[in-house]
Amino acid sequence: MILPYVSNEGESAVVSHGFFYVLENFIFEFFHMKSVFIFNPETDIVLGLNKDSYTPNKHIAYFRKRLSLLPALYANAGDIIVVTGSEDNEFSFYPFFDIAEAKELRIVRLDNLKSFINDESEPIAFRPWGWNREILKRLSRNHISFTLLPSLSFIERLRILSNRRLTIDFFKKYCYDNKFQSPRYLQTIEDIDDFIDSTPSFCLKAPWSSSGRGVIFSNSLSRNKIIEWAGGILKTQGGVMGENFYPRKMDFASEWIVTDKDIEYSGLSLFKSDNNGKYCGNRLLPQHEIENIIHTNSNWSPKILNCQKDFIRTYIQPFYQGPLGFDMLVTEDGYINPCVEINIRYTMGHVAIAVERQMTNDTNPDIAHLLKEKFHDGIFSVQDYIN
Repeated sequence: MILPYVSNEGESAVVSHGFFYVLENFIFEFFHMKSVFIFNPETDIVLGLNKDSYTPNKHIAYFRKRLSLLPALYANAGDIIVVTGSEDNEFSFYPFFDIAEAKELRIVRLDNLKSFINDESEPIAFRPWGWNREILKRLSRNHISFTLLPSLSFIERLRILSNRRLTIDFFKKYCYDNKFQSPRYLQTIEDIDDFIDSTPSFCLKAPWSSSGRGVIFSNSLSRNKIIEWAGGILKTQGGVMGENFYPRKMDFASEWIVTDKDIEYSGLSLFKSDNNGKYCGNRLLPQHEIENIIHTNSNWSPKILNCQKDFIRTYIQPFYQGPLGFDMLVTEDGYINPCVEINIRYTMGHVAIAVERQMTNDTNPDIAHLLKEKFHDGIFSVQDYIN
């Protein structure tokens, strides 16, 4: 199988050197091939459905279309962004078109992609927001060579890895802090009843969902409604994640790029979520400032990154190469849950890190100026661009 990712021949990131290590050139290292980007934010939902066809609801369809040019924020000059469902000239009114134009990115309709790629003399790599059976079928249906795409077996392994129950393996392997109990994977209504009885404050999660969706909390619904919701998830996804609820002071994440030879640490992202765990936005700060904020407000230890990297090496790298992120939280008393979720795809944290680094990059002042104007408040939130 030829995976659509680039191997890095350099040395892997030495996370053991500690909290203040940042791989400043990770964007160049990962994207030294010409890339074809597709923003498909529904990827976790499609993995859960395990189908090669998917019709998004109106909200998701609008979100996907409106933010089609989001990859302009992390693409390199000369890369390609694939769009669907609209004429090219409509995209001049879409968010981030000015960034795409400044970087000389090419915006190509999916149904024109094959002929466009055939004219390319350079090797390319496909980089959707996340892989799933539906995006694979769409590309194949448009006659993209199988040598540029992952296999169905790769997608199935990715689907298994993307199940939230992977966090249980992390806790079994490390038991990093006894302040946090391992999540439980509940497979019957009786399991769910027992979990509710034994856990005063909890959240239940669908195994596959994204951005805080597919999550309910013990104080948000009546017991009967919770059981009804969980029963529906059991039927469609085969299980429900049960977790203790921890009041949080802060949300953050570590971002990584995995190749077949390396595990590259990209940096930390500091983000905000609402009371229901829904993602609200990232702070655009230099790494040393994010590190200082986390260090000041928690019992941070470099051991966290070491454990995460070791986990990636053992459980993920043999089956997947590409971007991923570990969501973490800081409790009100300063303890860190090192593995709230593992997102095996691009994350808004990857985007935020790329944006901040371009804002402070003197080698491309025009791009830096555009980004500073766009994010003058120091916040990156896609919600600001979907109205």
